[in-house]
Amino acid sequence: MTRHVSSNRSHDETGGYSIELIDDDPGIVEAAPAPRMSARRSGAAPSRISVAPPPPEGHGRIGAGLALAVTLGAALSGVIYSSGRSASPRVPAPVAAVPEGVPVAEHATEAATELPPPSEAELAALETGTPGAMGDALRTLAQRGVTPQGLYAVDLAARRTTDVELLRRITCYRVRGGAPLDGAFSALPARPVADAEWGGDGAACLLEAIAARASEMPGPSLRVLSDRALIQDTDGIVAGLAQLDPEQLPGPVVAALDGGVDHRTHRAAIRIAIALGAAAKWPERVDSWLADPDRVIRLHASAELLRQRDEASQRLAARAIAADPADEELSRRAVEQIGRGDGFDRLLAAVAADASAPADARAHAAELVGRHGGADAGRVVMAIPTEPALGPALAEAQARLDQRFGSSVKTLLGS
Repeated sequence: MTRHVSSNRSHDETGGYSIELIDDDPGIVEAAPAPRMSARRSGAAPSRISVAPPPPEGHGRIGAGLALAVTLGAALSGVIYSSGRSASPRVPAPVAAVPEGVPVAEHATEAATELPPPSEAELAALETGTPGAMGDALRTLAQRGVTPQGLYAVDLAARRTTDVELLRRITCYRVRGGAPLDGAFSALPARPVADAEWGGDGAACLLEAIAARASEMPGPSLRVLSDRALIQDTDGIVAGLAQLDPEQLPGPVVAALDGGVDHRTHRAAIRIAIALGAAAKWPERVDSWLADPDRVIRLHASAELLRQRDEASQRLAARAIAADPADEELSRRAVEQIGRGDGFDRLLAAVAADASAPADARAHAAELVGRHGGADAGRVVMAIPTEPALGPALAEAQARLDQRFGSSVKTLLGS
């Protein structure tokens, strides 16, 4: 690649010199329009530098300064070049290098910042690779962070293909980088969500991108995400639904909850409803799932409640676990949840202290707190007065708390 340095006084309003880099690399000219230099090639070393003669009128010092700068630049370039082009660090391309029409988010999504950037080989495949290589690179982009270089490369790729599936992957990458969300909706398949076309990499990537920003367009996001979740309730789609706060459940979800569907679709509908805030807004439905004769449904509902971080969901999960002391799986989940330190033990302690709750549920909740709870939850259990209905369970829980916290138990537990 050859770069020329030329001075152009007409572009400098102050009367000084400006330097223009002219890239005549044939490969780059083929990949991008002639006036634009590929943002990826910043690591290449120049092989020739030509300096335009300085203008004669009063610019001797400036001309000398320019000559000195060019000389130093040439020396530095020789050092870089001699060390090997592959050893040159990649210089992030400026946002201005991204073609017009491809917006870049001011702040990338958290998920995008945790992903590695596109590799050199992937960017090259997008810009000049074969259709097969380009398709593979676009598929890989779903697991890559969004960078200006990546956005520039997918813009070039979009000019080289008319394949709908590949264009969906390109749109997905752009949306992840901050492009308008309505572009993702426009690129989705026009067929019903149960159609196989929705299972393609492009449509799946678009759904995940919509889910990550669902709160920006809640109405359309609710419709498409809930419809697709009934078919395929991925964690990403459900997390997107959890961002939304509809007053009513979507019609197809209600129909699936009310029966007449297969077991998998029914469980997916329960998961959708809980993600949309069923514990706070439709608790009677949640209670029916937690008391369902089918243990699979009971366990499924409790697991989905524990996934949520709102207090209403966690409280219903605590009540359900306490109410079924014979189910070891539920007890195991309670211990895991307590170990996360999110205050689940305090919700169990509240069940133990609730005089209106069934005695066996209260006793089981007290036992779990006694064995695994912290000081705050233990304080609540220690304050429960002895009741015949609770039998020896409460006394055992209180004794265990005394053993766990040692001689300072009364100070720690405030009893």
